[in-house]
Amino acid sequence: MTTSPKLDAVAVSGIRSFTPIALADGGEVTVRMPDEGDLMEVFLSEGVSVPESEDGAWDRPLECDAFDGAALFLDVPVQAVRALVTAHGGELHACGPGA
Repeated sequence: MTTSPKLDAVAVSGIRSFTPIALADGGEVTVRMPDEGDLMEVFLSEGVSVPESEDGAWDRPLECDAFDGAALFLDVPVQAVRALVTAHGGELHACGPGA
């Protein structure tokens, strides 16, 4: 089972500042909880792909030339972010990929 301690900490505590999460496959996502609830803001580094989702969580990234290949998504359900982290092998911990 893949663990996501940073994602869990942000989701449970409602951390309002952006928190980077290194992915086991080398990518990075940065997440924050802008308000109480279960929706996150998610910044994906260049090359991080999103999994298919039936709820349309990843359908509308904010576009800006300054992102240079990266993408910012608003109002993404925590479960969709968890699916993305899992699809990329989980979080990269100090001791290696979470498994």
